[in-house]
Amino acid sequence: MPRKRKTYRERIESGIARGLSRSQAAGHPRAGEPYIRPPRSTGFLDDKLITALRTFRSNNNVSAAAREAHVGRERFRRFLDAEKVAARQGRAWKITDNLVREVDMISQGGRLVVRVRGFDAASAIEKHNAAVRAFLGKRRGDITVLAPFIGVVITDTAGRKHTLQTGPNRLLRLASTGGDGFEAVYKILI
Repeated sequence: MPRKRKTYRERIESGIARGLSRSQAAGHPRAGEPYIRPPRSTGFLDDKLITALRTFRSNNNVSAAAREAHVGRERFRRFLDAEKVAARQGRAWKITDNLVREVDMISQGGRLVVRVRGFDAASAIEKHNAAVRAFLGKRRGDITVLAPFIGVVITDTAGRKHTLQTGPNRLLRLASTGGDGFEAVYKILI
């Protein structure tokens, strides 16, 4: 037989008896008060939070980003705070993105999938991948598209350093070996 659920009044009275504030007992604590239960984390972001994060990165407005992604504003704010993606500085938010991303990269050793921390490293890898696709496609043989990436080193989450491949002969050799092609693998992990 299913357990009978407490009424709102019973939950409030029970919470106050345990020493919680009225807002904590109701499930929506005030700023600075801890939640009764820690938020559930699946280990991966859901699509709505990723969409809200992209929008937030462009407009720096929590409410508008949450509204556009159909996510609750408070849920999005808790995500930003809990995952250290952004921090409040006065009344404004400053992005301090430290999320782990899984990205497909072309390094000196060939193609590999690495996990990097932060948006900047993942963005550099994706820009390099786009330059390689341009070098092998529309601008075949034009090494000027690879010039900004000469000597760029990316450090993964394990501390290993990977130099981005810019040698035209090696890139042509990698492309001619066949395989999966140069599709992008990009996942945001928590």
